[in-house]
Amino acid sequence: MFRNLRNRNISFDKVVDEFGDFITHMTNIENEVTYEPQMNIKEDENEYVVELELCGLTKEDVKINIDAGKITISGEKKLNGEKESYYHIGRKYGKFKKVIGIDSVQIDINKVTAEMKDGILTVSLSKQEKMKPVEIKIN
Repeated sequence: MFRNLRNRNISFDKVVDEFGDFITHMTNIENEVTYEPQMNIKEDENEYVVELELCGLTKEDVKINIDAGKITISGEKKLNGEKESYYHIGRKYGKFKKVIGIDSVQIDINKVTAEMKDGILTVSLSKQEKMKPVEIKIN
């Protein structure tokens, strides 16, 4: 996990990322999470966009919750048929859970959208409009 610490030029962000991956892995073990879909998060001036690779799942297989400064995406990728009937299983199956910290003050909760297309879940989190300076006249 901390193999890169030997390199004196390592950034603090890299250490935090690797430690975060370790904590996520340990949390997943405790919660019986067995499937970890790949995820991208991007930001522009209007929104954050979370993309999760969920090939083989339908929107009914996935839950999205926003609460207390975090978005949780969870679900289960099920094996078709019985394990015993397969000669080889190379694809991953099981429960998954992704928790992403968000600045709930910045997110407009009424403009959050989610779409599942071609095995990719896209969650768009629109940002609140920034407050513009206003001069207040005194009566």
